[in-house]
Amino acid sequence: MATSLIQDILFQRLVDQGREDEAFALYVLAACEGEEALTQFLRGARVQERPEPRQAATDVPPVPPTYITGIHVRSFRGIGSEAALGLTPGPGVTLVVGRNGSGKSSFAEGAEVAFTGTSARWKDRGSTEWLKGWRNVHSALAPRLLVELLQQGIPGVSKLERTWTDPTDVGATRAHVIDPDRKSQPLTSSNWASALELHRPFLTYSELGGMLSGGPTKVYQAVIAGLGLEEHLRVRDGLSAACSVQKGAWEASRKHAVSLGERAKALAAAHPDELRFVRLAELLGKRNRDVAAIAALVTSSHLDAAGQSLDAVVRLTAPLSSTALADMAASLREAFERQQVLRAESAGLMLGLSRLLREALAVADAAPQERCPVCESPVPLDAAWRTRTTSRLAEVDMAAQAARAAEQQVADLLRQAHALCTPAPAALLGDAAAALAPAAAAREAWALWSEGQQVATADAMAAHLERTGGPLADAIERLVTEARAEAARRDTVWQPFAVEVAQWVADAPAALQAREHERLLSEAKEWVSGAIETERQARFAPVKARAIAFWNLIAQQSNVALQDIELTGHGPTTKVALKVTVDGKEAPALGVLSQGELNAMTLSLFLPRVLLPSTPFGFVIVDDPVQAMDEVRVEGLAQVLAEVGQTRQVIVFTHDARLPEAFERLALPHGKRRVNRAAESSVVVSPLVGPWEQRLKDASDVTQTPDLPETIAGRVVPAFCRMALEAACTEALRRQWLLRGEDHADVEKRLKSRGLRELLALLFAGDARQHAGNDARLRKLRTKDAAAIVLDCQRGAHEGFSGSPSVMVERCKALCEELRKVTAA
Repeated sequence: MATSLIQDILFQRLVDQGREDEAFALYVLAACEGEEALTQFLRGARVQERPEPRQAATDVPPVPPTYITGIHVRSFRGIGSEAALGLTPGPGVTLVVGRNGSGKSSFAEGAEVAFTGTSARWKDRGSTEWLKGWRNVHSALAPRLLVELLQQGIPGVSKLERTWTDPTDVGATRAHVIDPDRKSQPLTSSNWASALELHRPFLTYSELGGMLSGGPTKVYQAVIAGLGLEEHLRVRDGLSAACSVQKGAWEASRKHAVSLGERAKALAAAHPDELRFVRLAELLGKRNRDVAAIAALVTSSHLDAAGQSLDAVVRLTAPLSSTALADMAASLREAFERQQVLRAESAGLMLGLSRLLREALAVADAAPQERCPVCESPVPLDAAWRTRTTSRLAEVDMAAQAARAAEQQVADLLRQAHALCTPAPAALLGDAAAALAPAAAAREAWALWSEGQQVATADAMAAHLERTGGPLADAIERLVTEARAEAARRDTVWQPFAVEVAQWVADAPAALQAREHERLLSEAKEWVSGAIETERQARFAPVKARAIAFWNLIAQQSNVALQDIELTGHGPTTKVALKVTVDGKEAPALGVLSQGELNAMTLSLFLPRVLLPSTPFGFVIVDDPVQAMDEVRVEGLAQVLAEVGQTRQVIVFTHDARLPEAFERLALPHGKRRVNRAAESSVVVSPLVGPWEQRLKDASDVTQTPDLPETIAGRVVPAFCRMALEAACTEALRRQWLLRGEDHADVEKRLKSRGLRELLALLFAGDARQHAGNDARLRKLRTKDAAAIVLDCQRGAHEGFSGSPSVMVERCKALCEELRKVTAA
């Protein structure tokens, strides 16, 4: 995926500084892709593509300029029925002159309103009085503004038309751009709409007098616009906005935690037996909060002073249920009784019969016996006897084993009973249980129960279990019931608060991530701001140099010297600082400049912006720039306007004769229009006074010079007439080539240093080398003897002309009129 120019520029700067691998760099690159891309990146998406390091161009590419060929105004300001101001497209200065009230400024303001929909005359004015005169009072026609435009590179003329859906409401307006193919689109959809904010090509009377009075920030906005930093500022503003959002998320979480901590303190004071509130207040009150500990506490049970849980009391049970208790006691008694029976039977056997039988068997084994050795019974101790006696001995031994098993069973049951008669558990002895009323009885019952560990016999143990087990179970049941009730009471207070804290815990990871985002976004924003400052100073340097040069031209012989223009601040604090000296001493600019000097300063700051390569407007309209200026400054202004006119179309409206006189006196190239206003707001623009007309006027003035020798007139008049013919050809060629969409620089290059023969060949044949056919083509023109006129001008300038100079001027005028209308090859 291709990267944007701004991403290339900023990434290259990161690489140059060796910071492309720092964490904040990804935030910069994401912001370059736009607001949505940055938002997705903050949510975990990856930057789509990291650009390859390469040298990215920082210069704004030049934009093909747009020139004005005509301004048409109807029912607007001082113009009633439609009036047209024709202009020559391309660089050069045109002076539109007329007395105050002639309607000339209505053309200037008409062009401004056509493009912008508003006028500096009434925009941002507090009073509606300024709006009342926008529509002409003499015309019932619907207001309409039309600006004819020539866009370099696009053949033909485009039109910008603004009309009103409600002729009584200045805001009920719409504007369309109509291209040379007559395709129409709203002005808001064209490239001009956005460019107007950055490259405003209008300097009105009210702006001229008010730009500097608006303060340093307003001056900054006027001066810095158009430097091509809009994408830089978009990236910075995107980072700033995202930083504010992330900071807001973190701050909201932090403030919520503080609020929860304060509430936990209050709840702890109101419910001293619920120590979770105390612990929670401590955790939430810390600067670096342990979210895991808070989460564990939120899900924990009720605590006592030792950190024990009331839930442990709720989980208390008696050592034996009533059924198990009865079974245990019965088992003990049964075992005890069996033990006693078997113990009685086996004792006699073991002491007597068992020993006797074993001894008899031993005697029999020693030697056969015919009689019983004890009672001399005639029963022999033979094999049969041995069998019977052995069987009897086995019976006796079995009885003894049963007695021993009964003994073991009793011992086992006693051990089990002793194990059950343990001391009271910690939950019963702790503070959590102690606070409950049934706890004392339960502890006493358990103490009695635990005495069973000292009982020695099974029958006594059975009696002990039956005597203490039931009361203990009842006491524990009462205690647990009370503990459940107490837990429920505490939960009524704790649980809603715990739920809220749990939600804070759930949101805490996102808030912590927002804090980290904020840190890196802030770092990215500061880095981009530094890049903007560096780039701003670099791009402003030529504007500043030109502004100072313009001031030096306009403010000739002024005591005030403009030393430097500084751009300072960021965002709402940005401003322009004008560093001036008065007779060598530093002084506040706005405090020492006269009104004429303020106007000169405004022009010096404004006009360099017109020359920026990034502007799509090849024209600039200046209304009444000489107000409050003295003669010296008017001459300086004429020189500045002429310099701007070398590469821009400069249209100046003025009622002051000093400016056109300065152009004439200094022999600066320019054209003129004169605006006259008749009754009922009928405005007429006089014909163009162009270079060829000026040369013919010069020639005519020579013919009327008294006492001028004929030899001199015979050389000077033909020279002026030849220059007039060259100017007429140049005008025709320039206009037609530009209308074809050819580049202005290429046009001027083709016209440069061309003589009359070459210009005629270019006009007729399209090739300066084909001048051999000029005479044949001249003879086809309607002007009588056109070829002879050209020959007289060329020869007369070198050899002299013996005919009537005044007749030559008239004949040359007719030929110039026709040549400027010839369609170039």
